[in-house]
Amino acid sequence: MNPEKTFELFSRHIKQIKRHENNHAIGLCPFHDDRNPSFSVDLTTGKWKCHSTSCGKSGGLLAFSREVGERLPDEIYREFIDEIGLKPKSRIVHRGDKEESTWNEDGDILERVERYRKRLYEDDKLQEYWKRRGISPETLSSLFVGYDDKSKAYTIPHLAENREIVAIKRIYSSNPHNYSWEGSKRGYLYLGGIIKALDPGDSLIITEGEKDTLSLLDERILNVVGSPSSEGFKDDPSVFDGVRDIFILFDNDESGRDGALKVAKKIGYRSRVVNWRRYEELIGEELPRGFDLTDLRLKCQREGKSFRDELKKLMKLSERVVSLPIESLSPFIENLPEFLKRRFSGELIGYSTGLVGLDRITRGIHDLTVLGGEPKAGKSLLALLIAIENSLKGVPVVSFDFENSIESLLLRILSNRSELSEGKLAKALEDQNSPEFSPEEFGNYQKGMTDLRKITERFFVKKDRDLDKWKIIEVIQYIRESFGETPLVIIDSLQKLPWRPDKSLRRDNIDGWIRDIEEIRDKTKATILVVSELKRPQKGGNGYSRPSLDSFKESGDIEYSGDLLLGIWKDESIDGGVNIQVIESRHFIPEKEPLRMRRIPEYWGLYESI
Repeated sequence: MNPEKTFELFSRHIKQIKRHENNHAIGLCPFHDDRNPSFSVDLTTGKWKCHSTSCGKSGGLLAFSREVGERLPDEIYREFIDEIGLKPKSRIVHRGDKEESTWNEDGDILERVERYRKRLYEDDKLQEYWKRRGISPETLSSLFVGYDDKSKAYTIPHLAENREIVAIKRIYSSNPHNYSWEGSKRGYLYLGGIIKALDPGDSLIITEGEKDTLSLLDERILNVVGSPSSEGFKDDPSVFDGVRDIFILFDNDESGRDGALKVAKKIGYRSRVVNWRRYEELIGEELPRGFDLTDLRLKCQREGKSFRDELKKLMKLSERVVSLPIESLSPFIENLPEFLKRRFSGELIGYSTGLVGLDRITRGIHDLTVLGGEPKAGKSLLALLIAIENSLKGVPVVSFDFENSIESLLLRILSNRSELSEGKLAKALEDQNSPEFSPEEFGNYQKGMTDLRKITERFFVKKDRDLDKWKIIEVIQYIRESFGETPLVIIDSLQKLPWRPDKSLRRDNIDGWIRDIEEIRDKTKATILVVSELKRPQKGGNGYSRPSLDSFKESGDIEYSGDLLLGIWKDESIDGGVNIQVIESRHFIPEKEPLRMRRIPEYWGLYESI
């Protein structure tokens, strides 16, 4: 670093600063009430430290500029970019990769990159694309952003850690949403060399691509890198060793949220994901879909606001979506008396099923509840009735249903709430004045429609088979943010969850999903009801035999994962008979006798037998 420029920067904020011959300076610390000079700085590196025991702050140029709220002067910025290795070397080293073996035919890569940079820097018209995004020619030039007349595209070079140019991203001027890669983009962060320049314990921002990174650098916010692709993101958190918090500030849309969650998963517990919805609530304004950091910066410029202040707010509202490696037990101590009271009092410790007898033997649906039974035993019916009961009470419920159509579910709910068969409902919907539709039945129909509308205000169904644990977590978080309450989650069924690409055997696929569902429960604190197919039992005295723990083994290791295991099986001793019993519980000793129930198939009902 240029000691003269570094001294100018620090002298604007350090009172009584004095420069010494060895390019060190000492003065009063600006971060506490300092009366004896305790602040020292190395003017050749920009490293500084307060030696007072009451303060003890330290860092480098990046940390100092953030602490005092001043952007780095352009000359210091350019030196910083050069010194941390963002200036490319003269020639790429080929690695025998087929994708890279022919892309250097046009001569030395650095010569082309330099030619592209000069072309952009010398043409004001070409710079308009970047000026509209608030990015200055100086910032573009310092990072070798250019323009290629042959492909009519803006060029952004990507460097490896050893400063070799490994790829050029081309953004086409005719359609800026269209881009291509020359070289290899796999696993590289845009401007990843910045990470090495961060001070221990510093924070880092990861943006969704190069434009937002350039926008922040133009503000001289230098603790930022870009992720060109969540898929190509290296699954190696050691890259971020020494970084305290990593803020993943992707765009305000579904793909941005999805990509941010994937990146957070790979980084681990230090990651925090932007929550645009909470920021919208804070500012009292709905932002456009796809709104990003560059848009936020331009918005601040139009409204005369400080972009740095708004960025701090956005970072403060970011969420930790990956659990800490360890969790203190202390916060749970104050909940222990209430837990003991509920556990031994017989009170509900979960969501009501809507059936008095079933609430008695289960204490309510809680934690990770598994409902297992043979095909056509009534598992999905019971899960639907539990969803109806709770959504009527105002509890948000989300069902991941991979079997029934939305129309079928709505018709079943209407049939259940009106106690009318689907045949009767068909006549009602066709002609409410039909002689086959009595006034009493019409009243039931109206009540059913009223209930249906109320239920659908809190009952949500996801049928997307492109599903993983992070998308389920995202759904839970979205509903929690929307209603201020964690939803009851229903998965129908475990065996119909999408096939995992890393699993080749059916049982391995199920076991993988069981581990994921456990993680979802632990991360979100949501109650999850999982419907599971059991192996077909042998017929016994009243029809089919009672399921046992062995019956669950064909559903992977779920017998070890569930907090409450429920078995349901047919009882042929009565018409429409069904038996339900708690097979295993982590919280209480199950009753020995099953709960006998009866199905009313005409209108999807389930009632306790007398």
